[in-house]
Amino acid sequence: MAEQSVQEGLIPTELVEQTLRTAMSRGGEFAEVFVEDRTNASAVLDDGKIEELTSGHDRGAGVRVIVGDRTGFAHTADLTASGLESAALAAAAAARGGGGSTEIASLKVVDAASPNSVDVFPESVAKGVKVELLTAANEAARA
Repeated sequence: MAEQSVQEGLIPTELVEQTLRTAMSRGGEFAEVFVEDRTNASAVLDDGKIEELTSGHDRGAGVRVIVGDRTGFAHTADLTASGLESAALAAAAAARGGGGSTEIASLKVVDAASPNSVDVFPESVAKGVKVELLTAANEAARA
């Protein structure tokens, strides 16, 4: 079995392996799991006025399964075993032609360094400060 890297974090390594086994057992030739946990914020400035200010938090996982030249993908916000199993089954169903294997690569936990350093995290900046910066950038661009 080939060894693959996985960063320990949102879901345990054992749950990733279980999800991959489920995807492969339904006809998958290749399967992968993507997990995300991110926050976002946006501001819309129109005619010098803030029209919209939003923020949110996205958390979930996607499972991609490949069978021959067909690819199936499913996403879930439910990071429990049953939520990930449902996503794996849905992705496999979208891609499968039948059969399958339950063999998966052994996973090795690694501590992946961030490719970019962050001095100030956006979520630590008050919305009022962000509005001031956006307004100043708009005024500078129009000057």
